[in-house]
Amino acid sequence: MIPKTEIKQNQDSLGLLAGGVAHDFNNLLMAILGNADLALGELPPNSPARTSVSEIHAVALRAADLCQQMLIYSGQGDFDLQVIELNHLTNGLAPLLESIVPVNVTLKLDLSAQTIFIDADFTRIQQVLLNLVTNATEALNETEGSITITTGVQTFTAEMLGKNAHQSTAPEGQYAFLKVTDSGQGMEKDTMARLFDPFFTTKFAGRGMGLSVVLGIAKGHNGTILVDTESQKGSSLSILFPEAGSPNGNTPVPQTKPHIDTTWKPKGLVLLADDEPDVRRVASRMLKKMGFEVMLAQDGMEAVEIFSDNTDIINMVVLDLTMPRLGGREALLRIRELKPAIPVLLSSGYSADKLLAGSAGFIQKPYTLARFREALRKVAESTSSKA
Repeated sequence: MIPKTEIKQNQDSLGLLAGGVAHDFNNLLMAILGNADLALGELPPNSPARTSVSEIHAVALRAADLCQQMLIYSGQGDFDLQVIELNHLTNGLAPLLESIVPVNVTLKLDLSAQTIFIDADFTRIQQVLLNLVTNATEALNETEGSITITTGVQTFTAEMLGKNAHQSTAPEGQYAFLKVTDSGQGMEKDTMARLFDPFFTTKFAGRGMGLSVVLGIAKGHNGTILVDTESQKGSSLSILFPEAGSPNGNTPVPQTKPHIDTTWKPKGLVLLADDEPDVRRVASRMLKKMGFEVMLAQDGMEAVEIFSDNTDIINMVVLDLTMPRLGGREALLRIRELKPAIPVLLSSGYSADKLLAGSAGFIQKPYTLARFREALRKVAESTSSKA
């Protein structure tokens, strides 16, 4: 059996690699998705090229989602947290879960009578539940059996977390849990030891990243994973979440599409700094399409120099976080010294740095024209309201 310390080192190394690869691919996808998005806006409805460009746009979005999964595994994923009710989410997903479970498998819901609120990313928790049910289905190996989804709230001691939790740093205490149990064959010790290794799989090729991503999502929500399995006696995987306070008894219903304010009229001069020429070109075209004038900088140092010379006429700044000579964080601080109220939007192929929350807006690459416009609107209005 591979020592746990070696597994941990391998996973940490792969996490760093996955994060770096995802960042670089997100920059490439920024150019692909951005240009496809602009092209769709410029092509007439009856253009024969429209179908091909739409396919490019759709595939770029799928690739961006894959990069997001890599960032989640690396611990750098971006989460849209809101207060959700765990039973409500599980019930709402039940019809979809029923559709992926074979007819010879019984799906049971054992939901707590207690209302359970957690701070979570609705989409990512859906992803977790789908992943765990899919894995449970495969564990049954086309035989008759059952899968049970259980929710509840329980106090977990340090001993319980130490025995069954995977790489847990979660302190003992009360947690909400989402548990998926199958009546399959269970797992051997060797399989258990590598259960959350990326690319390890007991199934066919291409299915090995699932539980690594689930682990990343759990950690990203300040939770952990508990595994309880025994050969020939089935398996249970539980995701633990810190409880959230009740939002005045209201269960939020997530929006399927973000609200876009079409009344905002972009105008003025934007300073755009990014060390990737392809990103500068496509982001600059997007800004001009919105109605802005644009000045370009290829790194943070040049951005500060340009801003210093044009402080009175620049209305907004867009900074990449990772640039040579001077990164976006440092450039932001220097620019704010010159003009504290200037609206600044940060962008990156990584997810948002929580330390920057409140000091500037953030948009993750790759982004569409609509998302870029909305992010700029929010940072402009937020800065204006604080002035």
